[in-house]
Amino acid sequence: MIADAFGLVNVSPIKILKAEAERNPPIKIKLQEAAEKGEPVPDEIMLRLVDERIRMSDCRVNGWVLDGFPETES
Repeated sequence: MIADAFGLVNVSPIKILKAEAERNPPIKIKLQEAAEKGEPVPDEIMLRLVDERIRMSDCRVNGWVLDGFPETES
């Protein structure tokens, strides 16, 4: 709702992860391992993907809002 109200890009880490898992089998394996252990997505994966997304031109031009991030305390 916030993104729509202000014309921002809604950056959803869950959508980013799903897309990356489809493109990148090693990442998919790491995500499955974390899920099986009941652990959050490793920070090194999540931070890199979110960073890449918010550096894209639509986010740079329109601004962005994160949905459900961060998941871990660190």
